[in-house]
Amino acid sequence: MRRRPFYGLAALALGTALTVAGCAGDGGSSSSASPAATTTASSAAGGKAENAALTADTFATRLADAQKAKKSVQLSMTTTMAGQKVGVEGKVDLGGSKVAMDETVTMPGVMPEMTIRAVDGVIYMNMGKLSKNKWIEVDPSDTSDPLASQFTGMLDGADPTQQLEGLKGAITSLEKSGSPEKVDGVDAQKYVLTVDTTKLGGALKSQVGAAGASLPKTITYTYWVDSDDLMRKVEADVAGAKVEMHFSHWGEPVTITAPPKSDILPGGIEDLTALES
Repeated sequence: MRRRPFYGLAALALGTALTVAGCAGDGGSSSSASPAATTTASSAAGGKAENAALTADTFATRLADAQKAKKSVQLSMTTTMAGQKVGVEGKVDLGGSKVAMDETVTMPGVMPEMTIRAVDGVIYMNMGKLSKNKWIEVDPSDTSDPLASQFTGMLDGADPTQQLEGLKGAITSLEKSGSPEKVDGVDAQKYVLTVDTTKLGGALKSQVGAAGASLPKTITYTYWVDSDDLMRKVEADVAGAKVEMHFSHWGEPVTITAPPKSDILPGGIEDLTALES
């Protein structure tokens, strides 16, 4: 397979997108907060009840509750590492039993633009001209697929529920910074969050293990969170990778479906290799 190194780049692109998104997108859909935990009483003047300031103890639970209610989001992410930029644009459906996503990944000068979908735990990749605009289907649980092992566990990074579980007990500090700022036209409060990577659990623990010694003991994230406890922007510097993510269109309907069978290469990698010949 002459282009086998390219498959590794494809996995790297998806892994970067999912892992960083997972680390940043720590809100989930498995927990709920009591009303007392999420809001304060209305002001003496009878104004609208406002969310109390987030703390290290309430941060994950409240963002989880907010995301659970909205069930969908659109995201834009740029990761810069060693001078190379990885861009991700897409949408995520959190409403089903498994997270679904439809994203476009770009690595200028390294690999062609690729579209990635995840539906019912299966990954589909369209590499444009390289795959003759056909899709490669990868089931990470299929041990007979030589490409599948490169994606094992990566979809966990797109599951906010597992990210939330992984962060429990790992948040060491959370500081509110300044007054709300405009982020894509929405008022959002800035918070600086520190995570102890040695205390991460679940899917995040596995991702940390894959990073090895390159990952520092702590990671600092900067979040901008709106008055509904929804993430609007996240910035981080993770093991030399500078990440900036924007979240928008919370709760707007999204439709993510698997490509039609006629557009999927039945032989997977082998068919792709044949097309390259």
